[in-house]
Amino acid sequence: MRQRVWSGDLGEGRTPYLPSRGTAQQKSTASSTQVRSRRGATLPWNSLPLILVSGNQGLPKLKAKKRWKKLIYFLLGLIAAYFAGCFFLAKQYLSPPRVVYERPAGVSEVALADKTPVWVSPGLEKGGSRAKVVFVMVHGYQGCRATWSDLLPLLMREGYEVVVPAMPAHDTNPDPTCGFGIKESEVVLETVEWARSRFEKPPKVILVGISMGGAAVWMASEKDPSVDAVVTEGSFAILDETANRWFDRTLPGGHVIMVPVVWMAKKMSGVDPSTVRPIDAAEKWKGRPSLIIQAAEDQLMPRNYAERLAKAAGCPLWVVPGATHAQCKVVALPEYEHRLTEIARTLAQ
Repeated sequence: MRQRVWSGDLGEGRTPYLPSRGTAQQKSTASSTQVRSRRGATLPWNSLPLILVSGNQGLPKLKAKKRWKKLIYFLLGLIAAYFAGCFFLAKQYLSPPRVVYERPAGVSEVALADKTPVWVSPGLEKGGSRAKVVFVMVHGYQGCRATWSDLLPLLMREGYEVVVPAMPAHDTNPDPTCGFGIKESEVVLETVEWARSRFEKPPKVILVGISMGGAAVWMASEKDPSVDAVVTEGSFAILDETANRWFDRTLPGGHVIMVPVVWMAKKMSGVDPSTVRPIDAAEKWKGRPSLIIQAAEDQLMPRNYAERLAKAAGCPLWVVPGATHAQCKVVALPEYEHRLTEIARTLAQ
C-alpha cells in the first residue's frame, strides 16, 4: 500500500499527488517536475498555477484598499483647498485693494482723534466757519475720497463747507478691516462731531453717501438723529440679502457655496450681516429731508433696493438714465449738484 506524503492545501475536492516506486531514472525525472507546497510537501509541476492563484487571492483587495486611500486623501485635500479659498476670500472682502488719489486743489487734509484722515474745505481747517451748511461726503466699498473730487469745488463755490473721511480699510485710513457699514457709520459720527466743532454756530449737517457709504450714513442718522438731511446713491437696503445676491451673480448657488466665507468674515470683523439694515434707519427717518439716487443701469444694486429705501424714508427717488453703479454724478453732475444745493438752501432758510 502506497504511503500518502502530501499535506498540501490545494483545496477541497482535489486529488493529492502520490509518488510511485519507479526506477531511479523515473524518480529522477519525477523529482525534476515536482515542487514544494507551502507546508513542505512535494507536489507535481502542474499544481504550480493552483498555488500561485491561491497566493494572489488578496491582491485585488489590496489594490482596492489603495484606491480608496487615494480617493480619501484627494477629497481631504479638496476640502482643505475649499476652506483655504474661503478664508482667502473673507480676508479679501474685509481688506479690499486700496485706491489712493491726490486730493484736489483747494482742499486740505486733517486727521480726526481716531487718526481717520479727512479732506476738508478751508473754512473747516481754519475753524470758526460761518457757513450755515456742511456736507459730510462718504465714499463706498473699494472707493476712496477722490469719488467726490469733481463735486467738492462746486459745493465750496456755493459757500458750503465739505468734509470727506476715508473709510476703514480704504484710501489711507490706517484701520485694516472694513465694517460693511457698521464701523463706517461710527466714522461718519466722529466726522460730524469734529465738523460741528469748527463752526461759530451749529451748522445744518447733510450726510451724502454712495453704495456702502450710503448704508453708513443711513445708520449714522439712526444713531444721531440731530443730523439734518440724508442723501444716498446706490445703497443696499439689507446687507445679507445683498451679499447673497452678489454671490449668486458670481457663481450659481454661490450664496450656499460661500457660506463659510460669510461665517469667516463675520468672525474676523465682528459684523453680523443680518444686523446691517439701512432700511430700518430709513423707516425711522421717514418724513425728514432726504433723497434716494439710483443709477438706471446699476447691475450691483438693483432699482428695487432704492425703491424700498425711498418708500421707507418717504422721500423722492431720482433715477439717472444711462448711469451704472456709483456713476450718477459722472453722468449728471450739474443735476447732482443742483439737487444737493437745493436741499442745503431749504435747510439754511
